[in-house]
This record gives sequence, structure tokens and C-alpha cells, in this order.
Amino acid sequence: MFTLIRLLNDRPGQTVSQAAHLLDTTPRTVYHYLETLEDLGYCIDKDSHDRYFLFEADCAHRPAFTAEESALVVRSNYILDKAWNNQSYYSIFVAAFIISLIPTFIILTFHVKT
Repeated sequence: MFTLIRLLNDRPGQTVSQAAHLLDTTPRTVYHYLETLEDLGYCIDKDSHDRYFLFEADCAHRPAFTAEESALVVRSNYILDKAWNNQSYYSIFVAAFIISLIPTFIILTFHVKT
């Protein structure tokens, strides 16, 4: 997911197919990353040609993540990618459930710290 952030910063205007090719992953994974980034507070825009853009400067409300929170997001995406590649519906369900808890964990952690 952090590679997608770098890609959209360095080469804005990528389609999902282009990003998937450049990241050596599936379009479905790119869509998942984009949704996760939006859930985490990143501003993502899509133009009429289905090209995606990331606007970090416009999102001052995005919380700063600790190293632990960043590691949790990275690990969760790794789990989901691995489950998806195994094509095990049970694994995909468990991974999706775990990942669905991340925004709640981060929000609770963020509010407790402030």
C-alpha cells in the first residue's frame, strides 16, 4: 500500500490497471488499497478517464500514524494479499474481518492519545 502512495505521488494519474501492472499485483488489490487509503484519511480523486490522484497536502485532518500503526496496516494488507492468492474463501473472510478492524483500532488509539 505504501508503494501505491509513492506511485501516485511520483506518477499521478495512473489507472487501476496501470497501477496493478507497475506494482505487480491485481487490480482488485489496487482497489482495496485505494479504499483503505481513503478510510485512513487520504484524499483520492478519480478523473473522467478513471485515472487516480492522491492529494496529501489537502488532507490536514489525516492522523499521523505511529510506527506500530503503520506496521499494522502493512501486515494486514500482506495477510489479505496472501489470502486472496490462496483463493481460500475462509482465509479471505478472516483477513477482511481483521482489516475491517484497523480503522477502529487507529481511531480509538488516536482519540486515547489526544
